This record gives sequence, structure tokens and C-alpha cells, in this order.
Amino acid sequence: MSTEANTAFLEEPKKPKSDECCGGGSCCPCVWDLYRQKRQAWLKYQQQKIFCTKNEQTN
Repeated sequence: MSTEANTAFLEEPKKPKSDECCGGGSCCPCVWDLYRQKRQAWLKYQQQKIFCTKNEQTN
């Protein structure tokens, strides 16, 4: 993974502001879809980071 990709996972994605979503349901992808995708990736990265840290401590 590139350094740029790694830094993308360091900060939790921020929820879209109320004025960033039209609420119409016709945008593809919606800002909320993008947020959920980024958050899922961030959570997965955080879990892997915790798992790796625990493994390093036990070795």
C-alpha cells in the first residue's frame, strides 16, 4: 500500500454536512454512500492495526 493510501486511513472519515446531501435519492453515488464506504474501510484498517499490534506484543 502506498504512503498516501496509508494516511487516508489514519483519520476517521467525517460525516457529510447537512447541506452536502440533496435528500432526493437520485445522486449516484450519494455522499452518504461514499462516507459509508470510507468508514467501512477505515474500521477494517483500524481492526487490522489493533490485531497486528497485539500480535507484535505477544511475540
